[in-house]
Amino acid sequence: MMLTANLLCVMFRVSTLLAPLTICACCLVWEATARPAIPAAQSGGDPWETHMKEGNRLQYLGQYQRAETEYRAAMAELAAYGERDARLGDVMCNLATLRTAQGQYVEAKELSRRALMIIRGEFGERDARYAVALGNFAAVSCALGRYEEAERMVRQALKIAEPTIGTQNKHYINLLNILGEILFQTGRKAQSISVTRQVVTALEKAVEPADLMLAQAYQNLATLYVEDKQYGPGREYLQKATDLWQRSLPTDHPILVFAWNTQLIIYLRQKQYAEANEFIPGMIAAATARLGAKHPAVALLLNNAAAVYQAQGRLEDAVALLRQAVEINEQALGPAHPTLAYTLKNCAEVLRKLDRSGEARILDARARVMLKALR
Repeated sequence: MMLTANLLCVMFRVSTLLAPLTICACCLVWEATARPAIPAAQSGGDPWETHMKEGNRLQYLGQYQRAETEYRAAMAELAAYGERDARLGDVMCNLATLRTAQGQYVEAKELSRRALMIIRGEFGERDARYAVALGNFAAVSCALGRYEEAERMVRQALKIAEPTIGTQNKHYINLLNILGEILFQTGRKAQSISVTRQVVTALEKAVEPADLMLAQAYQNLATLYVEDKQYGPGREYLQKATDLWQRSLPTDHPILVFAWNTQLIIYLRQKQYAEANEFIPGMIAAATARLGAKHPAVALLLNNAAAVYQAQGRLEDAVALLRQAVEINEQALGPAHPTLAYTLKNCAEVLRKLDRSGEARILDARARVMLKALR
């Protein structure tokens, strides 16, 4: 989840969301994992491989619960091979990307950490598999607001990946995307745009089709252009992302939430309040249905919808949405996260406008303590 420092009115911070270029680790790792095959069933084929491929397919389609069932079945197939089997690291990498997509970042980080340890023990720290696992760990650390840690890891992963898999490999491109996300979150907007353009160019030239990744990269570039107040290019790339998603994904895929957030920010920044007011109820209902009521992306949409209401003077409506966003972020992100802190500050700002300064001071104090602890 991305939160910018751009201001609306006095202190209101609008949250923007870069789409992770989620790819399943075993696309690279499994083929090179030197372990004996699990005895095939009568239908033929390695059952571990079968479960992993089906899990990847379902995750691509946004069917996260069914994907988890397949990954758990793949893990069960490895029970006889012990905790050090590198394929267990592959499964944990994929479960971590799944948990990240579901907004369960704490569990995703633990899975990523375990995967990293297994893969490092098997292949060492100069192997492409280790670079992929390190990138996964960096992405989750970024989602948890640990930006310095995340940047250090992803830059290390890029150094390992460049000579081992090359700069045109989709895993290398994904590492660049993670770096762009970190740069954006830490206020280096121009650098983030430059890196994200590299991602888009590389995917457009890729020999192996990667429609989902390219659509997500278009969405990210749209978000960055909108944050830079370049609304024409922002709309152009948002349309490219939407068109590609509609051609390649089910209409109820969760990834479309990212595009809705960008569209809402365009409405807000261009003061198209009538369009935004019509858009918001259906957007929140659909995002909640697709992601669940406690997903951080739902909190982000609530925050931005509150910004629309606050800009129109609908302060009570804004406070109601912000309180929901705070509750979700507390549960999903933990008690100390930059996104939670800025949501608290947003809520405090609206409360001050409602002459509820006592409540506002309490929220501001919580946010200050939180941000100080995160420095």
